[in-house]
This record gives sequence, structure tokens and C-alpha cells, in this order.
Amino acid sequence: MIKWAGGYSGPFCRTIFAVEKALIFLFMKRLLFSLVVLIASISALSAQEGLSIPEDVFYLMPEFGRGTIAYVGKPPVQGSFNICALDDTIRFKDRSGEELAAEEDDSIIKVIISGVSFLRSHGHFYRLYPVNEDVSLAVKRDVLVMTDSKMGGYGMESQTTSIQEYATMTSNGRVYRFDNVKALPYRMTETVYLSKDNEVLPLSKGNFQKCFPDKKAEINAWFKENKTAPTDQKELMRLCRQWTK
Repeated sequence: MIKWAGGYSGPFCRTIFAVEKALIFLFMKRLLFSLVVLIASISALSAQEGLSIPEDVFYLMPEFGRGTIAYVGKPPVQGSFNICALDDTIRFKDRSGEELAAEEDDSIIKVIISGVSFLRSHGHFYRLYPVNEDVSLAVKRDVLVMTDSKMGGYGMESQTTSIQEYATMTSNGRVYRFDNVKALPYRMTETVYLSKDNEVLPLSKGNFQKCFPDKKAEINAWFKENKTAPTDQKELMRLCRQWTK
């Protein structure tokens, strides 16, 4: 029989180990359940990775188009624009055709390009998909540049870094230079929210009731049965339009 520190015999220790093992199993089971619930609550519409960033991922519109930038307290500006998903900047071209990033302006509230509306909130652009006159689905795209630790010339500390594209790249207080950021590996995700009165709202029961106040009982019954909102944009749109009737 093995003698353990503290003078306990082998069978007693085996009992202690069995109890610890059961507690660890219960903890991991609860942790896994919590993670599943958390993942289910994140409304990521899609995820995509690649070795270089395609044009239709890099920009929020397939091409530069005529549009209007609306401000708070200032007159609107018209021109030909696009929006870069990598750094949430408005892009335009000068007379020589060179692409430039517009200076960041917190007074920008909305951008309309070729008839498509983008709401700006907390420094990010959300593409709006109208449900009715008051409520829209708001889709936010995130593009992360993936940097391999072996690419030591850049001195990156993390394999995933969110960067802003200017003549130089600024990330976490450091400066990097890339000849062509579009040629780098990337990861893209899109997340859906609700939008009402120029406000972006997470997909929660309370926010659905805020957007559709006449359907509070129906929304409450739906969430009682389904727990979380759908993550598919088409399904979510059908559900929202059902609550507008």
C-alpha cells in the first residue's frame, strides 16, 4: 500500500482523487455549456479566410460610386466614395486616380453610396438592410490581417493584428510598412445587429421589443421557445418582417 504525504492511505487518496475528478468533470461540462451559449449569442453571419484580401472583402461596396456623406451639424458632402472594411475609412480618389483615405470625423452619421446606406456608430460602419421605415438590420464587417510570427521583419507580437491602412500602418502604438496590404492573409467576419433611430442594437429580446413595441407579447413568446435570435440574415429578416405586420 502506497503511503502519501500527510499520512493518508492509498484508498483514502483514491477516494479524494475520484471526488476531484468528478468536480473537474462537472466544472468542464458547465464551462462547455457556457461557451456554447456564448457562441450562440454572437450573431456572426459568415466567416472567411484567405491568402490575400479580395476587392469585395476589402471594400464594403463592389466599386466606387456616387454618394453622400451626412454629418451632424454640418452640410452633407457629395462625391464618389467607397468604404474600406479593414480600417473603417471612407476612400476617394484624387484627380490622378490615386486612392486616399478621408480624415476621420466623428460627426459623420451616415454614408450613402449608389443607393446603399451605411450607418456610422462608434467609429464603425454598418450596412443597413431596411425592415420597415423605422428599423433596419445593420451588418458590421471585420477584416483582420493575419501575420505569421516567422515574418520577423515586422516585429509583430500577435498572429492576429487589426491594422489601419495609410502610408504607414499603425497597430498597438507601433509603426509598420507594407507594400501591399491586400496581399496578406486575412480573416473576415460579418455580424448582424438591429438599428433604430441611428442607433446600433445587439440582438436581444429587449431590443427586438424596442424596435417592435406592438409585438412585445409575440417576441416574448418567441424567445421563451427559441432562447436566442437566429444568426442567418435571411431568417432574421423574415422574423423581423413578421413582427411588422
